Amino acid sequence: MPRQARSRAKRDAILAAAARLFGERGYEATTASDIAAEAGVSIGTLYSYFRDKRQIFLSLYASALDSLSGLDIAGALLSPDPLETIRALLARVLPYDAAHYALQRAWVGLTVRDPDVARCGEQIHRFLYDKLLAAVRQAQARGLARPDLDAEATCWAVLILVDRVWHTELDPATLPAEEFSRRRDALAHMIFHAIFPDPSSRRAASPLMGAHRDGKGQGGRVT
Repeated sequence: MPRQARSRAKRDAILAAAARLFGERGYEATTASDIAAEAGVSIGTLYSYFRDKRQIFLSLYASALDSLSGLDIAGALLSPDPLETIRALLARVLPYDAAHYALQRAWVGLTVRDPDVARCGEQIHRFLYDKLLAAVRQAQARGLARPDLDAEATCWAVLILVDRVWHTELDPATLPAEEFSRRRDALAHMIFHAIFPDPSSRRAASPLMGAHRDGKGQGGRVT
């Protein structure tokens, strides 16, 4: 294996070991030596890649958050079936993955006493709020959203709700998969109804959209 590939493999092994241990033991109970032993590397090797346990954790969390930047929120809200695409979006943000939620719990604990982590969290919230607000305003401009919608307040409330669920409420360690999915689906319905009117009202207001949903949008005549 080329030297660069070996280096990448060792770094990935350290991150994978840390994720497992943080999930099993929690952040505070896991030491850098524990992570090195789990990864099968010396403590010196670990420190050649990361300054300390905190940097390992932040690298793990950064990887998890990279996926958020790629979320197509506008595409979800402007799709012919926004409820279904909101469900799919939440399945990415709130996966049935115990390690994912272990990282969330560790993150919540660190924000209380680590100003850098707290500032990072604020930046993430601002980024997601701006992205959601832009998508909701696009839906308003196309006449798809509720006519009386307060976009700013609704986006704030949606993010507060998702953030609460993300960090504390849905935990695969305590919920069976069926119940987890049921609650996540309820959240999708709440978000949908907060932004959009009743589906029958949307079809009445936009017959072309109704034709698209019925499979008549290509070459069909709407009467």
